[in-house]
Amino acid sequence: MSARSAPLAIASEANNPRPSQFIQSVASEGLIMGTHLSGRFETRRDAEMTVERLVQEFGINRADVFVVAAGRANTAGERMAGSDTRSAEPSEGGRQDAELNGPIEVSVDIQDEAKAAEVRKAFAEFGASGVEQD
Repeated sequence: MSARSAPLAIASEANNPRPSQFIQSVASEGLIMGTHLSGRFETRRDAEMTVERLVQEFGINRADVFVVAAGRANTAGERMAGSDTRSAEPSEGGRQDAELNGPIEVSVDIQDEAKAAEVRKAFAEFGASGVEQD
C-alpha cells in the first residue's frame, strides 16, 4: 500500500494528548516559533482530502500534520462518506459499522506564515469548521 492510499489513523483524545497541548507547552518554553492551525471536519474523507492537499500540493511535511478525534471517542466523523459508504460496484452489501462519534480534527504546525494561507485555503475547500490559530 502506498503512502498516498494509506488510511489515516484516527486516535482518540483519551489515548493521546492533543497536538495543540504539546505545541503550546513547547512554545511557552520558547523552544519554537510558528503557527498552529486546526479545523474540524464532518467526515473522514474530508479530513483525508485536506491532509492530501496540504502534503502533496502545498508541500507541508506530513509529520507536521495531526489527525485526531475531536472528542474522547474514536470517530470516522459525523456522517459517512467515501470508503465508509456503500460502493456502486456489486458487493455483499454496505457496512453500517462506521464509528460516527463526532468530528475529526486536523491540525498543522507551520514555521512559515505564508503557508498559513494555504492551510486555511485547504481547510475551507473541504468544509472545516471551528478553524483556530494558536
